[in-house]
Amino acid sequence: MAGYEWTDEEIAVVLYFSALGVRQHDIITLLSQRMFYRTKSGVEGKIADLRVKNNLGRSARHLDKSKVYAFIDRLSIPAIDILLEPTLEDQEIVNRCGKEINLWLEYTMWRIRGVSDVAGHRSESLR
Repeated sequence: MAGYEWTDEEIAVVLYFSALGVRQHDIITLLSQRMFYRTKSGVEGKIADLRVKNNLGRSARHLDKSKVYAFIDRLSIPAIDILLEPTLEDQEIVNRCGKEINLWLEYTMWRIRGVSDVAGHRSESLR
Protein backbone atom coordinates (compact mmCIF):
# COMPACT_ATOMS: atom_id res chain seq x y z
CA MET A 1 0.00 0.00 0.00
CA ALA A 2 1.44 3.35 -1.02
CA GLY A 3 1.76 6.15 1.51
CA TYR A 4 0.77 9.75 1.13
CA GLU A 5 2.69 12.31 -0.92
CA TRP A 6 5.88 13.73 0.59
CA THR A 7 5.92 17.48 1.21
CA ASP A 8 8.90 19.64 0.29
CA GLU A 9 9.33 20.37 4.00
CA GLU A 10 9.62 16.66 4.84
CA ILE A 11 12.08 16.15 2.01
CA ALA A 12 14.22 19.07 3.21
CA VAL A 13 14.36 17.77 6.79
CA VAL A 14 15.20 14.22 5.71
CA LEU A 15 17.95 15.28 3.30
CA TYR A 16 19.44 17.91 5.61
CA PHE A 17 19.85 15.57 8.57
CA SER A 18 20.93 12.67 6.39
CA ALA A 19 23.69 14.83 4.88
CA LEU A 20 24.88 15.56 8.43
CA GLY A 21 25.27 11.84 9.07
CA VAL A 22 22.22 11.34 11.29
CA ARG A 23 20.85 7.78 11.24
CA GLN A 24 17.52 7.20 9.49
CA HIS A 25 16.01 5.93 12.75
CA ASP A 26 16.84 9.26 14.41
CA ILE A 27 15.63 11.22 11.38
CA ILE A 28 12.18 9.71 11.97
CA THR A 29 12.23 11.16 15.50
CA LEU A 30 13.43 14.54 14.20
CA LEU A 31 10.58 14.50 11.68
CA SER A 32 8.06 13.81 14.44
CA GLN A 33 9.50 16.74 16.44
CA ARG A 34 8.34 18.82 13.46
CA MET A 35 4.93 17.10 13.28
CA PHE A 36 5.80 14.90 10.27
CA TYR A 37 5.30 11.15 10.52
CA ARG A 38 7.11 8.64 8.31
CA THR A 39 8.30 5.06 8.68
CA LYS A 40 11.93 4.01 8.60
CA SER A 41 11.40 2.22 5.28
CA GLY A 42 9.69 5.34 3.92
CA VAL A 43 12.62 7.54 4.94
CA GLU A 44 15.19 5.08 3.58
CA GLY A 45 13.31 4.79 0.29
CA LYS A 46 12.91 8.55 -0.12
CA ILE A 47 16.61 9.19 0.54
CA ALA A 48 17.61 6.48 -1.95
CA ASP A 49 15.19 7.76 -4.59
CA LEU A 50 16.26 11.41 -4.25
CA ARG A 51 19.96 10.51 -4.12
CA VAL A 52 19.81 8.58 -7.39
CA LYS A 53 17.48 10.94 -9.27
CA ASN A 54 19.39 14.07 -8.24
CA ASN A 55 22.98 12.76 -7.96
CA LEU A 56 23.24 13.76 -4.28
CA GLY A 57 26.05 11.41 -3.30
CA ARG A 58 27.52 7.96 -3.66
CA SER A 59 25.25 6.35 -1.03
CA ALA A 60 22.51 7.23 1.46
CA ARG A 61 25.17 7.40 4.18
CA HIS A 62 27.50 9.57 2.09
CA LEU A 63 25.46 12.43 0.71
CA ASP A 64 27.31 15.45 -0.67
CA LYS A 65 26.37 18.37 1.61
CA SER A 66 26.83 21.04 -1.04
CA LYS A 67 24.61 19.15 -3.49
CA VAL A 68 22.00 18.50 -0.80
CA TYR A 69 22.00 22.16 0.27
CA ALA A 70 21.60 23.29 -3.35
CA PHE A 71 18.73 20.82 -3.79
CA ILE A 72 17.01 22.11 -0.64
CA ASP A 73 17.43 25.69 -1.87
CA ARG A 74 15.67 24.75 -5.11
CA LEU A 75 12.65 23.59 -3.12
CA SER A 76 12.01 27.28 -2.27
CA ILE A 77 10.50 26.66 1.16
CA PRO A 78 9.72 30.10 2.65
CA ALA A 79 10.51 29.23 6.29
CA ILE A 80 13.30 26.72 5.67
CA ASP A 81 15.66 28.25 8.24
CA ILE A 82 13.00 27.97 10.95
CA LEU A 83 12.24 24.39 9.92
CA LEU A 84 15.90 23.32 10.16
CA GLU A 85 16.80 25.34 13.27
CA PRO A 86 17.82 22.81 15.93
CA THR A 87 16.30 22.55 19.38
CA LEU A 88 17.83 21.12 22.53
CA GLU A 89 15.65 18.05 21.99
CA ASP A 90 17.03 17.67 18.46
CA GLN A 91 20.58 17.69 19.82
CA GLU A 92 19.68 15.11 22.47
CA ILE A 93 18.20 12.84 19.78
CA VAL A 94 21.33 13.14 17.64
CA ASN A 95 23.65 12.62 20.64
CA ARG A 96 22.14 9.15 21.10
CA CYS A 97 23.56 8.02 17.75
CA GLY A 98 27.09 8.17 19.16
CA LYS A 99 28.42 10.54 16.51
CA GLU A 100 29.87 13.94 17.28
CA ILE A 101 27.39 16.09 15.37
CA ASN A 102 26.97 19.63 16.67
CA LEU A 103 23.62 20.68 15.23
CA TRP A 104 24.11 24.36 16.10
CA LEU A 105 27.46 24.46 14.31
CA GLU A 106 26.00 22.67 11.30
CA TYR A 107 22.99 24.99 11.28
CA THR A 108 25.28 28.04 11.42
CA MET A 109 27.21 26.67 8.45
CA TRP A 110 23.89 26.11 6.65
CA ARG A 111 22.88 29.73 7.28
CA ILE A 112 26.17 31.28 6.11
CA ARG A 113 26.91 28.83 3.27
CA GLY A 114 26.45 31.45 0.54
CA VAL A 115 28.18 34.36 2.28
CA SER A 116 31.72 33.47 1.20
CA ASP A 117 30.54 32.88 -2.37
CA VAL A 118 28.92 36.32 -2.46
CA ALA A 119 32.00 37.98 -0.97
CA GLY A 120 34.24 36.18 -3.47
CA HIS A 121 32.17 37.37 -6.42
CA ARG A 122 32.22 40.94 -5.13
CA SER A 123 36.00 41.01 -4.81
CA GLU A 124 36.41 39.52 -8.30
CA SER A 125 34.13 42.16 -9.80
CA LEU A 126 36.23 44.91 -8.22
CA ARG A 127 39.40 43.76 -10.03
